[in-house]
Amino acid sequence: MAGRDQTGGRGPGATAGPGGPRDAWERGRWIWDAGFYLVLALATVVGVAGERQPPRERLLTVALAVALAGWHAGFTRLRVSEQQSIAGPLIYVVGLYALWFALLSTNLAFFFMLWVLYPWTFRLLPLRVAIGAALVLTALTIARQFTITEMSVGEQAANAAYAVVAATAGILLAIWINRIINQSAERKELIDQLTATRRELAVAERQAGMLEERQRLAREIHDTLAQGFTSIVLLLQAAEAAWASGSSDARRHLEEARRTAGENLAEARQLVWALQPEPLGDASLGEALARLTDRLAEEQQVEAATRITGTPRPLPTPTEVALLRITQEALTNVRRHAHAGRVTVTLSYMDDVAVLDVQDDGVGFDPRATGQAARPEEGGFGLAAIRQRVDRLGGSLVLESAPGAGTTLVVELPVDGAAVVPAAGAAGPHDQEKGVAP
Repeated sequence: MAGRDQTGGRGPGATAGPGGPRDAWERGRWIWDAGFYLVLALATVVGVAGERQPPRERLLTVALAVALAGWHAGFTRLRVSEQQSIAGPLIYVVGLYALWFALLSTNLAFFFMLWVLYPWTFRLLPLRVAIGAALVLTALTIARQFTITEMSVGEQAANAAYAVVAATAGILLAIWINRIINQSAERKELIDQLTATRRELAVAERQAGMLEERQRLAREIHDTLAQGFTSIVLLLQAAEAAWASGSSDARRHLEEARRTAGENLAEARQLVWALQPEPLGDASLGEALARLTDRLAEEQQVEAATRITGTPRPLPTPTEVALLRITQEALTNVRRHAHAGRVTVTLSYMDDVAVLDVQDDGVGFDPRATGQAARPEEGGFGLAAIRQRVDRLGGSLVLESAPGAGTTLVVELPVDGAAVVPAAGAAGPHDQEKGVAP
């Protein structure tokens, strides 16, 4: 009887299901079987050989003993302990008690059978039903004691009391064993639930990791390849206009497009190999930002400068990458929308934060009018990507702009107390300004 029975107890003979772990009663099945046949054989030998009985009574005793052995073997072969219904085990126990009491009526030696009758009762029946059956068995034992005329009343009472004590001890022992079985089953259920939860968590983490990797690739592609292609398109458009007007700037624009394409190719290769960004490969963060403003100045013929304040020092790689990508995105927006004459990028090193300030004097816009409906192919992914980077690093973002008043983007990222070590090529604690005037 697997699982919990209708009375709330657990069948002692229950298993954990096909192929599952077995409880203490089931693991000791062969011991209970061997004990049953051994005690029955000993009682039969003692009963037949120890007392002077007519041949007919001896034959009856042997026949009843064989019937009891056959009854036990038949139900054991049917594996009644694994049945889901209580009917099979209950029929077995009733027949067991009836044959035992008949044997006891022929010979008192079969009192020894109590050593196996109690265990088999608790092994097959649910706990509460087994306790009731054990009480019935005890009552039959006591009743048989008082029918023995060869004993005095005192001896009969003593034997009856002994039977009650033995039955009580057996019941308590069975309850204790059953409680251990229940605790083991509950522990196994908890372990199974924990294992299933861990599997589900692993699947969820794997899916979250895949989503995060897709988002990371989207940001990297947008901040590298998409921006490079945007620059190439703008430069080619400028070269086409210069060519049509006969201006000598066409060749310069084409050279800038070629250089941007080469840098984009390098970015794509490093993106495939999951290396750090090209501008940071051989330069400090300040130098990488200066390169970006130099390029903007050359492409757009505007005044663009990079300023470093505080004491430059190496920052955590995710922080440096985020500051570089945010600057790239901000300058791309300047190229496409701002029509600015002056752009200033300021990187400030403070005790526990790094602050990036990108300011232009362009046409500006109304930040409240920039909804989330813009599609990526229309350039609406940039600000969202910046916000995602800032949020992932626990920083803050402030965007200030108004029509005709330019735009200021301020990003503040924690740096977790990075060591103050002057970066290669840094200008020291004083402000550094680098740019190209038109």
